[in-house]
Amino acid sequence: MAKTKWSIYTEYVHTRHIAEIVGKYFDAYSMFSGIRHYGGGKERCLVIEIIDGEGAAIDITAICCEINTYNHQQYCLVTSEKVNTMIIADKKRPA
Repeated sequence: MAKTKWSIYTEYVHTRHIAEIVGKYFDAYSMFSGIRHYGGGKERCLVIEIIDGEGAAIDITAICCEINTYNHQQYCLVTSEKVNTMIIADKKRPA
């Protein structure tokens, strides 16, 4: 099934509260921590991935605005790409 994968890149601050913000808009999402390198420095970062339709752009924008306010930051970086998804529910059967 064709979907859009949205990735939100933000500062690694108040992750529990960020999860609450994202959870208001989406039931399913993933959060990954990492190290961002920029301008010769580095800092902890958080990447939030959401797989949904193209229409999710409004909710993604709302999430970013809330994160910016809560983290006292200027912006979140957002990327999107078309992906094909499938759910595999079967378990391996013993030989």
